[in-house]
Amino acid sequence: VLVAEGGPACYSSTVYRMAEGAMEHVDVVSMNSDSVLPTIEKLQSNGYLVVATSPSEENAVSLFDVKLQASLRKKPLLLVFGSEAQGVST
Repeated sequence: VLVAEGGPACYSSTVYRMAEGAMEHVDVVSMNSDSVLPTIEKLQSNGYLVVATSPSEENAVSLFDVKLQASLRKKPLLLVFGSEAQGVST
């Protein structure tokens, strides 16, 4: 999990309780906001399938309705989540 500095408080006690210990099994990396986009681009160039979320319903497709081609299903997946209000921005 990549978290931009100044982003969500992912280490709060409330979040930790809601995750029910899952944070002990997932690597969480906090990085400078300027490093996030180049990191995503590098992962994409190394074969990751990048899927970004959006708060807008215009042209939106539910993740549950996405049908991936067989060749894409074998790729590692990177899900990008933005803020609830603004979504993903560059």
